[in-house]
Amino acid sequence: MKLLKIHRGFSLVEVTLALGIASFCLIAILGLIPVGLNSTQTAMEQTQATNIISNIIADMKQKPVGSTDEVTSQRFGITVPAGPKLLYFKNGGTTTSQGDARYKVKVTFTSTSVHDDRKPITGTIWVAWPAAAADGNEQGSVSTFFALDRN
Repeated sequence: MKLLKIHRGFSLVEVTLALGIASFCLIAILGLIPVGLNSTQTAMEQTQATNIISNIIADMKQKPVGSTDEVTSQRFGITVPAGPKLLYFKNGGTTTSQGDARYKVKVTFTSTSVHDDRKPITGTIWVAWPAAAADGNEQGSVSTFFALDRN
């Protein structure tokens, strides 16, 4: 009677090939981690900037009853309408001095007529980070147009 040899397991060539494929896939996945972290950081910065813009617009929309002239907003001290206003914010969305700031905010009014009842007051809000960077050298920025119907 003849004995049959049954080989169980993987050969050295198969193991080497499997390890090569696995390491190639791992290197590709590890190469995507910095891209994912950068995208997440950018998304968080843009979300915070958008929240700051929303808070500023909500503050400027508040109008004391019976006021027809320029009004200064209660929370951020923005005179509506007036010249450009520069504000600085921390990460939590609270105002701060330029030294502690993460975000730089510039509020500019394009239409400043408070006596024409038919026209809204319009302008732009520009948020950039980091606040210490010179104009044009920021990591990112968000800008929006606003219209305030103060009637």
